[in-house]
Amino acid sequence: SMYASLMYNSKKFNVELGGRLNVHSRYGSNYTYTLNPTYTINEHFRIFGSIATGFKAPSLYQIYDGFAGNRNLLAEKSKNVEIGIQQSHEKIRTRLVYFNRIIEDGIDYNSVNFKYFNYVKQSVDGIEFELNYTPTSKLSITANYTYINADENTQSRITFKDTAYNVLLRRPAHNINATIGYQFLPTLYASITSKNVSKRNDVGGYKKADVTLESYFLLSAYIEYKVKNNYKFFVDAQNITDKKFFDIRGFNAIPFMVNVGVTINL
Repeated sequence: SMYASLMYNSKKFNVELGGRLNVHSRYGSNYTYTLNPTYTINEHFRIFGSIATGFKAPSLYQIYDGFAGNRNLLAEKSKNVEIGIQQSHEKIRTRLVYFNRIIEDGIDYNSVNFKYFNYVKQSVDGIEFELNYTPTSKLSITANYTYINADENTQSRITFKDTAYNVLLRRPAHNINATIGYQFLPTLYASITSKNVSKRNDVGGYKKADVTLESYFLLSAYIEYKVKNNYKFFVDAQNITDKKFFDIRGFNAIPFMVNVGVTINL
């Protein structure tokens, strides 16, 4: 393999360009590159972006297994594009990003002849938003939101013919996380965290339609008490409402759970 990079820096504009060439006797030659420009508008706002490609080589099992292996497998290829704006003031920082990812020659398992093959083409775009807000020296609020929109061309999970899906398995379209923390005393800190996940699809079974995994909302809490700088006692409570939810069909996730402990710094 060979790698080359180029950087340019000025007072407001910075850019980095890199490329790599990989040559392999089994899955061929693959060239990847990255382009990362940023532009500083002023001390509070910055625009950034990136274009990057990548590849994932098939595993030895996927190539050489005597039953499922396929020696003609190509490497998975991806192209990722991001563009965003970042804001930073004394008490509030935000970050908004649009992203797009395209995967071609995805490696999948064929349930007709029970071999690995290149077929999947997947396009995903979405938005990410991050917030950090400290209205006072004692109060902090952090939050993030992700929206995902997907199109995937692959083998039908029912008929095994070519088809298209507009969802990603087990990936929610909407995901929101937020934490509120308060420093009651120099030695006492507490926080509450929430997580909201929208409906998702999961595989329903062999030659069965996909099933819907219901949305869920979770609450967690954390408290810590410091004794000087050497000891810290903490209580971490997860899923306070004891919500029954599934990230994978048929597998329960965590119930209401409490961890209590002490951290010692010597």
